Amino acid sequence: MSSLDHKRPNPNMPYLPYHGISGSWLTPFLVCVCLIATIEPLHAQTNQSTPSAQDVDVLNLSSGAIVLSHSGQYDEEWAALLLLDDTVEHGWSAAEGASFPHEILIELQQPTALDSIAFDNSTAEEADYPGISARHVEVWVSTDGPDTGFSKAIVREAAQGARSVFSFPESTPARWLKLVIKSNWGHESYTELMELEAYGETSGNADSRSTISGVYDTNYDLMRIEQRGTQIYGCYDYRGGTLTGSIDDNVAQFEWRHKGRDEIGTAIMVLSRSGNQLNGLWYEDGQYQGLWTGSPAEGGEQPACTIPTDGNIAQSLSTSGRAIVYGIRFDVDSAQLRAKSEETLRQVRSVLNDQPDLRLAIEGHTDNTGSTSYNAELSKDRAQSVVQWLTERGIDADRLEARGYGEKQPVSTNSTSQGRALNRRVELVRQ
Repeated sequence: MSSLDHKRPNPNMPYLPYHGISGSWLTPFLVCVCLIATIEPLHAQTNQSTPSAQDVDVLNLSSGAIVLSHSGQYDEEWAALLLLDDTVEHGWSAAEGASFPHEILIELQQPTALDSIAFDNSTAEEADYPGISARHVEVWVSTDGPDTGFSKAIVREAAQGARSVFSFPESTPARWLKLVIKSNWGHESYTELMELEAYGETSGNADSRSTISGVYDTNYDLMRIEQRGTQIYGCYDYRGGTLTGSIDDNVAQFEWRHKGRDEIGTAIMVLSRSGNQLNGLWYEDGQYQGLWTGSPAEGGEQPACTIPTDGNIAQSLSTSGRAIVYGIRFDVDSAQLRAKSEETLRQVRSVLNDQPDLRLAIEGHTDNTGSTSYNAELSKDRAQSVVQWLTERGIDADRLEARGYGEKQPVSTNSTSQGRALNRRVELVRQ
C-alpha cells in the first residue's frame, strides 16, 4: 500500500468528475420481511478461523453486493466500494479529521443467513500512521429495507493491523448490512479498513431488475446501456467509448473500447435493486485502474454517443482483429452451453453471415482455479461447444477453429473474484 501522503491530489492525473456514491442515505423502493437480530457484547472472543475455499463472500462486488451510501471517505482511491473488491491492495479511509462514527450501508444480492464476518486491517498503514486501523465495529442488519428495520447483530473489536474473523452467535438473516465504525486504534486524523467479508447461506434467486437499459451519469461522462436478453451494449461520451458484454444475476461484465485509441479493457458493474445506482471497477492490461460508478441521468440528459448497430463484436474484429465475448455462458466445470448464451451466439452467427469471407478462431479462456492442464482442456472443450453451435446453424466448419488457452492469457488479475470472473471468457480472433 502507498502511504497516506499519496492520497493528496495528483496534479498529473486528469480530473474526472465523480457522480458516484452519495454520502446521504438513499431510499430505494424495497419490501421484505423484518428481523430481530442478536446483540453481542463488546470485546467478544475473536474467531480466527478462515472460511473454506468453497465459501462465497457475499460482501463482494462479483457476488452482487453494492454500497448504497456512506458517511464519508477520503476520495475515490480510498472509497467505501473498495471494501468489496476482494483484495487488501485497496481499501477505505475516512476523510482527514472526520469524526466517529463512520457508517457504510451495503445491499446484498439476495437474502442471506449470515454465519461469519471478517474485518481486514492487515495492510492498513500502521507503520507510518500508528493506530489507523478500525477498532470498535458494529454490524446492523435488516431484511426490511435499506432505511428501516435494522437491528444490531454484532459488536466486536477488530484487530490492529491484522485480519479478524467473527462468527455470528446464530445464523442471522440479512439483505442489507450497515457497518458502523465507532473508533480506531488511536490515530488522530485517519481511520482505515482494507476489506470487509461475510459468509453464509443465500436463499432464493437474486431479484432480477427489469433491465439495466438506460442513460447513466457516471464518472466517465454520460453512458447509454441497452440490454437485449442477457447481452448488454453501450456507449459513453468519454473518449468515444463503447462497450459490449453480458449481465447475469444483476452483475454486468463487459469489454470497453475508446474510439481511435489503442485503449481496450474490461469492467464489472452491479446495479442496485432500486435501479438508482451502479457500482463498478474497471481494468486495463489486466490491472485494476479505478471505480466506475453512476446513477440514472436526470432531466432527460442524453449522451452524444451512439451504440453501434452491430454491437461491439463486428467493430472490434474490424479495428483490432479480436473481440472479448462475455455473454457466452457455460455450466460450472463443464463445456455445456447455458440457454442464456443464445443472444450472444446469435450475434456471432450474424456477424459471420454478414461477412462470408470472415474466418474466426474461437478461443476459450479460464481463470487459474484448478490445474493448468485441466483448464487448458476445459477451455478447448468450451471453444469447441461454440464451434458446434455455429456449425449446427449453418456456418461452415472450415471457417472456424476452436482453441483453448486455459489460464495462460488473463485480461485481469486472478487474485480477486472480480478479476477471475473477467478472465473466464470466450474471445473471437479474425484469421
